Amino acid sequence: MVRVQGPSLAEAAAGGLGKALIFAESKGRRYVKRWAKPANPNTVYQIAMRAMEAFLSAAWNTMTIGMQNTWLTKQEPGALPAYNWFLRINLERWRSLKGPSAFYPPAETGTYSTWSAYTPTLQGRRVQLHINVTTLADQWAHVVYAQNSSFTTGAWHRLIHVWRTPTTGHYYFDHLKVPPGTWYYRSACVTREGKLGTSYAIGNITVP
Repeated sequence: MVRVQGPSLAEAAAGGLGKALIFAESKGRRYVKRWAKPANPNTVYQIAMRAMEAFLSAAWNTMTIGMQNTWLTKQEPGALPAYNWFLRINLERWRSLKGPSAFYPPAETGTYSTWSAYTPTLQGRRVQLHINVTTLADQWAHVVYAQNSSFTTGAWHRLIHVWRTPTTGHYYFDHLKVPPGTWYYRSACVTREGKLGTSYAIGNITVP
């Protein structure tokens, strides 16, 4: 980092100059530093939270006004909007391995759907997962866990995808760029009230 003391391009500059220099200010002092490619580690924790956030963001737009309005009760003057509370509370719930809920407060009740899983199929470095929902009940979603060793219970950071399952029928997901090894998959139901079910095996497959 180079501190800027005299008149220069950085006197009124901020931000980047191509992919060469970054102009910034901290505590009233202007400085210049080399541009560095932003780090974006693809850890299992980040994959899990991105998968849950993607589901929640899409699900909000499909929720009824009545569902959305339950999150208004969480608001106080100057507090976060209902949508932001919906994301925040549900992401916190998931880190505690509790199901996301369409309602506030989450009652953790409801009846799960009936569903079955098909054997995972391999296409290069892509593993396709496939389930069939045959009855719906209070179903909202299916969470999908993955691990490269056998496991019997889901962990929040093993999440790779959330299927939104509003109707009966077949649902597919492609687990992309899967590292070599034997991968095991499990799935669990989630009701609209935030009740998370037991995870069931949906198969395993070896990626060469």
